Amino acid sequence: MTKPPTTRTGRTHKISVGKTKCFITVNRGDDGQIIEVFAKADNGSQGNIDMACRLISLGLQGRADIATVIRHMQYDRTEPCGGPGQPTSIYDAIARVLRDEDGSQNAAS
Repeated sequence: MTKPPTTRTGRTHKISVGKTKCFITVNRGDDGQIIEVFAKADNGSQGNIDMACRLISLGLQGRADIATVIRHMQYDRTEPCGGPGQPTSIYDAIARVLRDEDGSQNAAS
């Protein structure tokens, strides 16, 4: 497993899932690869979200395939569920942000 750098670059995305506001931050290592994800939501399930983000981050730092991580999270329907045009859950929102961030990195390469 690669040790994360002490200083990271990242971006934060604001996304709504139903009536829940989420802030999802994706950080990159020195090589530009995604190494961390953090999410905050105002719905009371923060403990579960924190644990999921820790596990995702550990996997990415161990060089897990990001497409596999995204595939296993996308379209999840855990409460709160989003309305039409929104992510289906907070975990789906995280998957969408990871997919968009991974695509933006690949486009920049």
